[in-house]
Amino acid sequence: ISNSGGSPSRYNDLVHVIAPRDRHDGASILQMARYGDVFLSSQYDQGDDGFLYKYELIYQTTQDDANGFKLPPASRISTAPVGLGSGTDVERYRWHFMTKNNRAQDNFDPIMAYNQHFGKSGTAFELGLDELVDVDELLRGFAYAVISGAGDNVGAGSTHNGMYYVKPDGRVTFLPHDMDYQYSATRSIFPNNEVTKLTDTPSNPENAARRRIYLGHLYDIATTSWNDSYMSTWSTHLNTLDPDSYWSRTLTHMEDRANNVLGQINTSIPLVSFSLTTASPLTVGSSTATVSGEGWVNVREFRISFEGVAGPLTAVEWTDGDSWTAQIPVFPGSHTYTIEAYDFSGALVGTDTIIVNNTSPGEPPSAANLVVSELMYNPAAPTAAEVAAGVIDADQFEFIELF
Repeated sequence: ISNSGGSPSRYNDLVHVIAPRDRHDGASILQMARYGDVFLSSQYDQGDDGFLYKYELIYQTTQDDANGFKLPPASRISTAPVGLGSGTDVERYRWHFMTKNNRAQDNFDPIMAYNQHFGKSGTAFELGLDELVDVDELLRGFAYAVISGAGDNVGAGSTHNGMYYVKPDGRVTFLPHDMDYQYSATRSIFPNNEVTKLTDTPSNPENAARRRIYLGHLYDIATTSWNDSYMSTWSTHLNTLDPDSYWSRTLTHMEDRANNVLGQINTSIPLVSFSLTTASPLTVGSSTATVSGEGWVNVREFRISFEGVAGPLTAVEWTDGDSWTAQIPVFPGSHTYTIEAYDFSGALVGTDTIIVNNTSPGEPPSAANLVVSELMYNPAAPTAAEVAAGVIDADQFEFIELF
């Protein structure tokens, strides 16, 4: 996780445990920083103001021994699948989504809202989703859990062993957790309700766009970190510290899992080369032009290059798993523009060019023709009349005027 990035990574160390019973001696993980306030504050701005919930089962034992002590294993297990009707009663969440920080606030509202939202469908599900969930980071977190091939955690579809974090901005994300059991190299990459809900209907443009984001995360992790090429160095190193453990076997699983995941990605969205599909030359009568093209899941961002000057291209919309449209700025006259595609690591993965003839005299906004003419910063507190009208935050009066 530390190498490929995109999701907070815990700092752990390898230790050798000498236990009271010899059979328990051996290598173990020393968790230097779990998902606590210190960790969250180091990874997010004012991260300890957010709320962390551990997703779990409720285990009930109904048998006891002659002394009245409860006996394992649990004879009854209660579950609370995400989005499947836990309702609005906070007590239905308290023991399934246990608070791990800021306990004194007893705040279950964010995780209740998350559960209730995933119980919706269609337009109701799309409405307000981006305000409630950091979809990109959530999918990145799930991608780490899924690519591990581990079972018995929420990433694999289990109704426990997951960590949900509500960031200070109020949006929910998923933190990889408890990926150490029931490994399988052939698990589906669409294993749980949340990933399925966000990506399962390719005919829905929103789902199709999210599907390519999710598959892009999996592809990035598999090709940069979760593979023999990168991990063999660590496997060799750890084997020198702990030769009695299973590092070679783990490396084999990782390579098998990476190959399986890459195969599932190609099945879901077949590989296409980055290209423009809009015919060239293109004639427009304004300072912007709409162009379209194709790109695979490895495309993370766009840049536009004109006469040796390149800059980010942000007005891009993915209309399905491999098709995109973009609004590009164009200057008067006929000029050649280069569209560049970059992957998650910032490496160039494709380019294409188009000639655009802008018949209008208008130029796109740039440093040469745009100025900040007025700004309002740190305004006075709202008046009584403004408060009565519903404006309670002075920051709502801040603005920047461009000319």
